[in-house]
Amino acid sequence: FDYIKANIPVLSTEVPDIKEIIEKYDIGAFLENVIPKDMANKVIQIASRPEVYQRWKKNTVAAANDLCWENEEHNLIEFMNNLK
Repeated sequence: FDYIKANIPVLSTEVPDIKEIIEKYDIGAFLENVIPKDMANKVIQIASRPEVYQRWKKNTVAAANDLCWENEEHNLIEFMNNLK
């Protein structure tokens, strides 16, 4: 969420919750593994497509507006109230 708030596209493994956010908002890409050479190649691949990077960067604004405490607070309160 720090990257999203800073308007930096996300590069992540396909952890289900993170994958859902990246795909929903179109804000980044996925790593197939965490081998440093493969990670570096993915960054180079992204850098070679500035139009895609800029689209992801622009989309982080909407994601940051949706994924903020002010919105999530209501979900947490509702969840906690349902535990009673």
